Amino acid sequence: MKKILYISLLAIITLFSACDDKETEDISRITYFPDFTLEGGEFYRHEMGTAYTEPGVVAMEGENELEVVTSGDVVDSNVPGIYEVVYSATNVDGFDGSVSRYVIVTDEVDDSAVNLSGDYELVHGSFVIFDVPVKKKEAGYYTMGSIYGYEKTYGAQYTMPVRIVYVRAGEIALVPMTDLFGYALTATGTISEGGLFEFLISRDGTPWSYRRWQKL
Repeated sequence: MKKILYISLLAIITLFSACDDKETEDISRITYFPDFTLEGGEFYRHEMGTAYTEPGVVAMEGENELEVVTSGDVVDSNVPGIYEVVYSATNVDGFDGSVSRYVIVTDEVDDSAVNLSGDYELVHGSFVIFDVPVKKKEAGYYTMGSIYGYEKTYGAQYTMPVRIVYVRAGEIALVPMTDLFGYALTATGTISEGGLFEFLISRDGTPWSYRRWQKL
């Protein structure tokens, strides 16, 4: 009797195991997310007044090339500034991926002689005075330790590193991003010969606040 019971239990366990394997045999597998290669790099300086030609982008899923959909800003080669071009692709399993290129339309394509690096002090009456570093990167942009500054009421949560680009003499711009509070953040600005950054910051497309930083 015990032997029959043992055999019955073994048969039941085997049956359930086989069913479970059958139900999950097509679930456990690897998916490859879209992997993008940007010809010309993430930051691309374009000569103002000349027709803009897309440098090119390739999206791969493992060894298979994917179709790329382009969206974002339309580059106006007659208007200096920063434009965000977004490339998207979807893999065979329906997973999406995207990457952005930042096109800087300028009459100073070669900015190798320009260096805005240094320490900057916030110049704003309602904010605590402190310094932030600005550092030039080979990729064609600058990192800035913060753009908001320390506010006396809210403290350190207003410290937010950003990336900025040199557009041309006297003009700078913030690389578009989402800030700590979920706002789409953009900013245009000026840089004086004396090293004064002045930014007009917009949140979700609406002008919101000025920030002024003086190079020490």
